[in-house]
Amino acid sequence: IIIYFLFFNILNIIFITFCIIESMSRTSLIIEIIIFFLMIFKSGVLQNKKNVQKLIISVVFLILPLFIFTLPKFDFSRFSNLNINKTIYIIKYTWKNKNFNRYIKTGSWYGNSIYSLNQIDSMGYDGSLYQRLSHWMQLLDGWKSSPLIGVGVSVSGNSADGNYVKILVETGILGLVTWIMLLKYILILLKKKENWLIYSYFTILLGAVFIDLFDSSKVIMTFWLLLGIYLRRIFENDKKCCNCE
Repeated sequence: IIIYFLFFNILNIIFITFCIIESMSRTSLIIEIIIFFLMIFKSGVLQNKKNVQKLIISVVFLILPLFIFTLPKFDFSRFSNLNINKTIYIIKYTWKNKNFNRYIKTGSWYGNSIYSLNQIDSMGYDGSLYQRLSHWMQLLDGWKSSPLIGVGVSVSGNSADGNYVKILVETGILGLVTWIMLLKYILILLKKKENWLIYSYFTILLGAVFIDLFDSSKVIMTFWLLLGIYLRRIFENDKKCCNCE
């Protein structure tokens, strides 16, 4: 397990870290850190001093050089704009200026707001957060008219920057509850046997809060394929066990 963790998961983390830094995605960077510590905790690496030493060596010689050469490219000012007061202001402002009818007619994400994305950036607020929350508020304003079954598939457009908000608005409470039940069932199946796929699953679950990962063809199609292969092995093993009995 230790060798598998050090050689396979560390290499995966290196690749993911490089992609994250190149894409400048704050959400992905935070999720990677969470998943990394979860992988360490679940792998049992910390239960042995020698394994801890190997882990430290792997991090120092594999991950640290990557950060040294690539971190200068990352724009950390995107984090500095996310202070609590500014975030609360953007939430209140976007909710106050929501207008679903205007969103449907014009496609504008900003409702009745008088500020453009560039103006928000120049004022020292986080433009990405403003854009995302503005879109969410228009969608939630429409969802209020039909909370149980939603306002219809594809009303969110090509992207909602948040899968759970998108599912809630488009299919209502019933659709979101159904989706959560499906996700829970998949988690139960993945926990039947220790495997690396469960970390990918947690990554998707967390990332879907701010990214439309369930709609991303490259991500989700690969995951469904790997999940299908995994489930076939599980069902075949269960069938063999039944035949043995």
